[in-house]
Amino acid sequence: MIEEKVIPGRDNTIDLLFTADNIAEDLSTVTKVVLKDENEVLDDISSEDHPTWFNWTNVGGVIGRMEIKLGASLDLVADTRHIFRIILFDPVNTNGIFWDRMMIKVI
Repeated sequence: MIEEKVIPGRDNTIDLLFTADNIAEDLSTVTKVVLKDENEVLDDISSEDHPTWFNWTNVGGVIGRMEIKLGASLDLVADTRHIFRIILFDPVNTNGIFWDRMMIKVI
């Protein structure tokens, strides 16, 4: 499981590198990213609803890299933790691919 920190009101990014068998995945066909709260306390956080919070297009010229900015989320409250499932969608996988779990500690 990935572990990250989020600071509400700040522009800090979560930088992820998506790999399969230790090879960076080409994210160029990804159409949507959804973070789904496993405890269902928070609504899904989607790149469709918040396009400026997600960037997977040529991030620093690194294949497979994604930046996520959750500091603008009004739903994340300091001193809480959330476990999200990272789900990627593309034209072939319209039901999404579960990629990994990510624990967010809001500080």
